Amino acid sequence: MIDIKAYCENNVVKVGNLYLRPSSVADTISRCCRMIILENDDPSQPLWRTGSATLIRYAGKRYAVATRHELGIDRGCEVSKDIVDMVRISTGTGVLANIPLKACVYETDNPEEEYHDIIIFSLVDDWDDVVADSPYFFELRPFSHCKRNISMMAGYPTIPVVMGEYHVGFYDGRIAPINIKRCVYDCDIDNGSLSKIPHFRTYKIRNALYGVDGFSGGAMFSMIGDVKKYEIVLDGIIVRGGGEFAHIVDVDYIIAALPSAV
Repeated sequence: MIDIKAYCENNVVKVGNLYLRPSSVADTISRCCRMIILENDDPSQPLWRTGSATLIRYAGKRYAVATRHELGIDRGCEVSKDIVDMVRISTGTGVLANIPLKACVYETDNPEEEYHDIIIFSLVDDWDDVVADSPYFFELRPFSHCKRNISMMAGYPTIPVVMGEYHVGFYDGRIAPINIKRCVYDCDIDNGSLSKIPHFRTYKIRNALYGVDGFSGGAMFSMIGDVKKYEIVLDGIIVRGGGEFAHIVDVDYIIAALPSAV
């Protein structure tokens, strides 16, 4: 868990349209990401979890961003129309409920580029938990080139406790919980490894206690500004990670892709 207090102990931090105490920042940004659960083609088989999704808002519309590879969609392949029915993006209510998906937009060209991995879901206008979920759709803005005090990757680690109890219960013929676990790691942007790859950026992870499996589709946030003007910005969507590093496709790509979304 991050220690924002080291930077702004006596100040509020702007997070989207919210102004928060430093101790609330990590919890809030982690709720801007949601765990993804997939349904099996065979209804006699259990659900399984895969990756994370980031909730964003742009031009008054809500979207969820995920990655192809976590959804089992190969590069260069068309996406099945059934995907919007198979993917469950969890609500933040603490029960097994999902945010309904309407359609998706994705790259059909440039399979060699990192941004090809991004898939953007448009959402229905209303669902049962829309009021509870609404504050966590992060307002999308162009990538900030301000100095970063600290960066933070948010997502849902793949650890046994998440699905283990549910799967045991499923095969025993009883109901058992899915234990959703959110996680935030401290990071530093790696300006020394600036890439010529479009929209691709690298961050060094300070301590990935639970590893980085499951974080793809999650978000990289950064804190910019100084005393009395600290602000959390969304840098981009995590597409892969390993060892001490996480890699993202930045928000400028998402903004460019969104006019194609429905």
